[in-house]
Amino acid sequence: MSADGWAAPLKKFAQKVGFENADFAEVPGAPKLPSTAVLWRSAYAQLLVLPITDTTEEKLRAAAGVGQEWLDASCMVQERADQRVVDAYLLLILSDMLPDTLFSLVREIELDPTTCRKHVAWPVPGTDDEIVWRRLLRVTALGLPDSPTASGMTNTPVLESDLQKLLLTDVKELKGKPAARQHAEHPIAEPKP
Repeated sequence: MSADGWAAPLKKFAQKVGFENADFAEVPGAPKLPSTAVLWRSAYAQLLVLPITDTTEEKLRAAAGVGQEWLDASCMVQERADQRVVDAYLLLILSDMLPDTLFSLVREIELDPTTCRKHVAWPVPGTDDEIVWRRLLRVTALGLPDSPTASGMTNTPVLESDLQKLLLTDVKELKGKPAARQHAEHPIAEPKP
């Protein structure tokens, strides 16, 4: 597994939701970022990626702090220039699986609501990079599914499977929990072997 095996899946997921790789501009008052930092931007958000090669509590806390401070300053600059709110995501990428002793720290970092949404990704066992780096899809903006194609002027999604058609009909007729309960138990919802 290559040290930057995360780069290709991240690029694929980021581009699907409108992010583009961006150069770093001078941000007054922002801390200096490591040379390995990567920035993705869209019309609505910034995604700062900080790879961490040596996974320790100190390095995770330091990276979260620096990333958060940089995004705070950067978003303020962009918001003043564009006259609109910009969302911010910090993604800390670990080169190895997370040690069990650091799960509580990752939870603390990811649940901290200060300044930006924070996520930590690390490789997990798998056969290709999208499987190995599936934690990238926990980044709120990256994990959004593709929107279905709209059909004609009605802006109704094109439904491809029988399950999608049945679910939409039932959601309209049954509403919320009854529709969800019915489909959780329906044989058409069972995965195909």
